[in-house]
Amino acid sequence: MLTEKQYAQIQSLLKERNLNVDMFRKQDINFEDGINEHVMWANENIYSHPYPDGSSKSHHGILHVARAAVYAVVMANFFRRYNDGVDQEFSNDSLKLTQIAMIFHDSARMSEGADWWDEDSALFLYAYLVEVLKIDNDKAHQFAEFVANKDREPDAPFHSLRQTDEGFSWVLIEPNAALISDGLLGRSRSIEADCSSLERKIIHDSDCLDVNRVRETFKSYYLDFYKSIAVFDQLAFDEMACLVNEVKSIIEKQGDAFKRMRPEVKSYYETEDVFTKVRDTFLKDSNYKITPFLYGNGSLLSGDQLKQDIPKGPLDLSEGKILLRSLVYGNKKTKKAPHKKDNDIESAAEIEFRKTSRSLTQKTRSDKNYYKRGNVNRSTSILLSGGGVFGSAGCRIVHVNIDDIKQIYERNAYTGKGKKRGLKFDDSQTREQKEEQIAALIKAHKLGIDNPDGTNHTEIIYDVTEYHDIYYTLDPIVNVSPFHPLSPLLQALFIKNEALKFGMDLPIVKISCLHNMETIEPEHSDEELIQMWTTLCNDFIQNTLKDMSKFSQIERMSVGDLSTCGLYGIKDDLDNYLPAYSNYPVSLQEQIIKSIEGVKRDSLLKMKECYIEKLTSDLDNGITETNCHDIICALDNDLIDVTLKEYLIKLAKYIIDSNELSPENFFALSNNSIFMTSYRILSKFSSNETVEAVNKIAEKCLNTQFNQLMAPQQMKTVFTGRSRNPQIRNSVTLKQLEQFAIQFDIKTSFNKLLNSEIAALAKKNFWSKVDSLIRQIHVQLLHDNELNENLSNTLGELEQKLISGAVDNDGFLIYLKLAKFFDVPKPHVEQITLEWMKHNNYPITVVINSPQETPNNWITFAQKIRDYYFLFDNQKIVDGLIEKLDIKLEKATLLTLQFCICPFRNPVDLSNIVSKEISHNSSGDKIKSKVKDYVAEYTTQIFNYRRSSYNEVIDRFKIFSIDLGLTPEESLDLLVWWLEEEGQLDVEKLEMGIEDPWNQGGRISEENKEFIINLNKICNTKSSSIANLGFFSTPKTIPETEENYDAGLSDSKSLN
Repeated sequence: MLTEKQYAQIQSLLKERNLNVDMFRKQDINFEDGINEHVMWANENIYSHPYPDGSSKSHHGILHVARAAVYAVVMANFFRRYNDGVDQEFSNDSLKLTQIAMIFHDSARMSEGADWWDEDSALFLYAYLVEVLKIDNDKAHQFAEFVANKDREPDAPFHSLRQTDEGFSWVLIEPNAALISDGLLGRSRSIEADCSSLERKIIHDSDCLDVNRVRETFKSYYLDFYKSIAVFDQLAFDEMACLVNEVKSIIEKQGDAFKRMRPEVKSYYETEDVFTKVRDTFLKDSNYKITPFLYGNGSLLSGDQLKQDIPKGPLDLSEGKILLRSLVYGNKKTKKAPHKKDNDIESAAEIEFRKTSRSLTQKTRSDKNYYKRGNVNRSTSILLSGGGVFGSAGCRIVHVNIDDIKQIYERNAYTGKGKKRGLKFDDSQTREQKEEQIAALIKAHKLGIDNPDGTNHTEIIYDVTEYHDIYYTLDPIVNVSPFHPLSPLLQALFIKNEALKFGMDLPIVKISCLHNMETIEPEHSDEELIQMWTTLCNDFIQNTLKDMSKFSQIERMSVGDLSTCGLYGIKDDLDNYLPAYSNYPVSLQEQIIKSIEGVKRDSLLKMKECYIEKLTSDLDNGITETNCHDIICALDNDLIDVTLKEYLIKLAKYIIDSNELSPENFFALSNNSIFMTSYRILSKFSSNETVEAVNKIAEKCLNTQFNQLMAPQQMKTVFTGRSRNPQIRNSVTLKQLEQFAIQFDIKTSFNKLLNSEIAALAKKNFWSKVDSLIRQIHVQLLHDNELNENLSNTLGELEQKLISGAVDNDGFLIYLKLAKFFDVPKPHVEQITLEWMKHNNYPITVVINSPQETPNNWITFAQKIRDYYFLFDNQKIVDGLIEKLDIKLEKATLLTLQFCICPFRNPVDLSNIVSKEISHNSSGDKIKSKVKDYVAEYTTQIFNYRRSSYNEVIDRFKIFSIDLGLTPEESLDLLVWWLEEEGQLDVEKLEMGIEDPWNQGGRISEENKEFIINLNKICNTKSSSIANLGFFSTPKTIPETEENYDAGLSDSKSLN
């Protein structure tokens, strides 16, 4: 029994969490009751209540602790399976206490995220055991400490519970202390014995296993089972991997997976019988093997039972022996280039099988007279239980020829599609070396591999000469998860029919790496295929039209496009896809089309009727702020019948007539949604006097507002967006006026006003103001005929002024912008540029201290030239541009400045540039500093491995770092973080001096490896100042998203 002061301490903790302060006074449950009863008690009193701030216990609620209580049985038998016999001191009562500990291990949490409340949860457990279940004080004390220390590392202090009549306290015992004194309990214990006890290991691993729900990748080496057993025993290691995969599967089925939480599924389990439902997930599903074996009947297995063989799942039996090649969009059209002889359209799947069927006795279809064996250098992945695949459907190679393996990567290598001409393969590898590499890859995946992009598939470059079957899967896949449950199967059927064109009659198998499942897909009748396609398209229509603004889009879609969207979701390039039923027999295609047309027609008609009925009902109170959006949607999508139309016109006319319209108040009215909705109604259905009157007032309002905006006191606001005068600062903007003109269909009037203003500014050589005006209006207005003609005239006048040298740097940039808009040929632009540069009236410096981008900043000026027209392949223009620099020039300065204007070009010839004397205070060091800032801002342009190979980037960087004057420390900082983020380098191994820090399957040349290792040897490994410039993101200790934070992704405390 707790003393009054002890219970008062417990009550204060309960009160802090808004829980019933007398919950532990209840005597309504006994230790002997089923574990499900204890879960129900905890749910009713603790987990069904939100956190103190009102947030839900999404990651650490009753479902998590119920699973952990189930895992406790599994882990108890798993540990005992690999220990000599049975620990005689660990009984079924010990197991039950351990399960109850798992139920309470998160009971005192105040929020999601890192767990700062292990000690408080341990006290709640203690109170439940002693006060409610009448468990012996010593035993309750021991289990409370197990919970408080469940995540303790060997070198961390031990949290020891001290209790007196006055209450509880926790004392930190240093790890080198031999014994723990228990005070009133009158005994001493060994820290090592407590921390290595079976109960504590079970508590740790049962909680750790469920981390799968809040992690993209689970690291099995954190399990105590791995550290004490599996690391030394291959069979134990393999069985541990199977258990981890089954836990992932259980969590997925219960709607609790990382980034894929399904509240509607979780709610099924989070009920009174949650423990039973969790347990039945694997007991009633034959696909689970190791979990039901180790769980047994929920108690300790006998010695004979523990020695029995555990059945294997289908993917376990074929582990590492099957390759998959995903065809993500098998029905996408591919078209030969015009110069090719064969210009026929093929699907991606058809090309795949055509190339796979090639032999050395038959020429390829190209005009090069090549002979090729199969489809060479294809990206595939190894089929692994718990692993992943690249796409939801594709082909499998069941009989792998090890000699046809070209390269092995342990994670997604982005080799993608294409001929892979840039990849270099190690042809010297023996069969034994490849087999060893694959074995190491499999082991690494079982332990858990981080992938920056969240994928979990391997990548193998393989020469494909035959396929043995076609697969599809419903597993979630990064970026290309199944859009509809029927989509993967229908994709597989299309692929199967394409294979038949080349005499390959391949069976279809349904696989699941997540659920360790493989079944042969039966043949489907025509009626079944028609039903599948109809269901797919109807579901797409229903889901899409939850937003009725897309009604017209669906209405206009052809059946073929509708079927493609049903497979993949709405695509921007629907013309590039063949209907995935297009290789069915013609009569079956016609039946499918007819069925889809029918369901589309019926669905649209029914949804239109329902929308009209609801909108009519919503108009009982007239046009309101609430229903304006629905009315606009009805107008845009023709969701209106005759009766509704007449009613809307009546309501709209009443609202327009009720407002006093004048040019002075009209702009304010145009921002009123009720007024504008009424105007839209009348504009669509009526051309009466009311609409004409509104349009005339709108035009007068436009003239007034535009003239006010262009008044001298307003100019600064128009051209810079800034003003100190609050009245001016809050006035109408040019963009708002443009939108106003579009709303009332008076764009012609707006364009006339704008034309007049641009002509006046150009006449005064106010080119920056002309540019500001053009940038602020909608691009479509630039194509208005009258405005277009005016700008063309401006361009001609500008050219003449450039030739005479009467235009400054601002004007020259305006010229380039207008020239690009009017597609002026590049040679003509070059000629005008050279004529202008002859005058050299407007020198430029590298602005060091100004944060603004101005035309007088040489770097910004050069960049803008590059953005409009790339003129820097003309040496004379480069010479002229550099001549405009009003600074002292040195070779290093020139090279770094040149890098800013054309980083991906070969260096221009600077030999004829003569250094000039400095005319103001700008040192070379300051210039380099400015360029460093520029490089920091445009990192992706420098380190862009998707445009260049890794080695090309490193080679370019070597030259650049010398020109820029980077120190070895700065160079190393930049390179190693980039290489680590790209999965090429293990920085920790590099810093520790480990001989081979390069990740398996990396693509860094030996020469560049040696360069980086030597660079590391001469550097201090601490970060230098340039690392703070924003070149790379370093490993984070703070979660990137609120979802991750809620999931507990922080390294400062226990994450379980």
